Amino acid sequence: MSTITKWKNVFLEHKKIVKTITLFLCLPFGLTVLNLLLSTLFQLGIYLGTFIRFLYHIVVY
Repeated sequence: MSTITKWKNVFLEHKKIVKTITLFLCLPFGLTVLNLLLSTLFQLGIYLGTFIRFLYHIVVY
């Protein structure tokens, strides 16, 4: 039980450093997810634009 309180005190003393290290460790994963999301939205925009152009050619011509 003493070990848990010891680790808790160490964490509380160095809280800012632990948060910064955690941020730097999680940043690549977050950026990868963001990149996949934005890439998906971009591809959906391309497909939707192609579909609307196809419908435009059917209606206009």
